[in-house]
Amino acid sequence: MHKRDASEPTVLEEARRAGHEPTDVSAGSMVRWGIGLLVLMFGSMLAMLVLYIAFGAPFRAKPAVTQENRLEPWPRLQSNPLKDIAEFEREQTELETGYAWVDPTQGRVRIPLDRAMDIVATRGLPKWPAPKTPKGDVQ
Repeated sequence: MHKRDASEPTVLEEARRAGHEPTDVSAGSMVRWGIGLLVLMFGSMLAMLVLYIAFGAPFRAKPAVTQENRLEPWPRLQSNPLKDIAEFEREQTELETGYAWVDPTQGRVRIPLDRAMDIVATRGLPKWPAPKTPKGDVQ
C-alpha cells in the first residue's frame, strides 16, 4: 500500500488555489529547450550548407544532355503495330519492284522480280562453272 507524504496535501491545496498544477515544468526550462532546439536546427542547416558547398556538385558545369536514338531494352513492344506492318510491306514492295545497286564494284544490281523472271525465261539460266572437286575425293 502506498504511504502518503506529509507534503502531498499542501501541493493539492496549492494546485486548487492556483487553478493549475504548480509543479509542472517551469517556463524557464521550456524556453531553454526551445532555444536549444532552434540552435540545433539552424546549426545542422549550416553544416549541410557547408558540406553542399564543399563537395560542389551542384555548382560544377555539367555537359549538355543529348537525346540519343537508343533502342528500348528487351522485350521491345510495338507501340503501333499497324503502322509497323504497313512500313514493312512498303519496304518489301520497294525491294521487289525497284532497281538498286547491290555491289557497284562487281556490277551486281537488284532488279524487279517480274523483270528478272522475264530475263530468265528468254535467255535461260546463266552458265556457272562447275565446282572443282578437291583432290583425294573419289567418286
